[in-house]
Amino acid sequence: MRYTHKSICRCKNLLLFQNSVQAESLRCLLLKQSVHS
Repeated sequence: MRYTHKSICRCKNLLLFQNSVQAESLRCLLLKQSVHS
């Protein structure tokens, strides 16, 4: 399978987006835990 440059960029951006979303949710979880404890 050959990918065009655009599709590779889109894929990388999607991964970066998912990583930042996961980081945000993790931060929120940690904040909630620190508030409760």
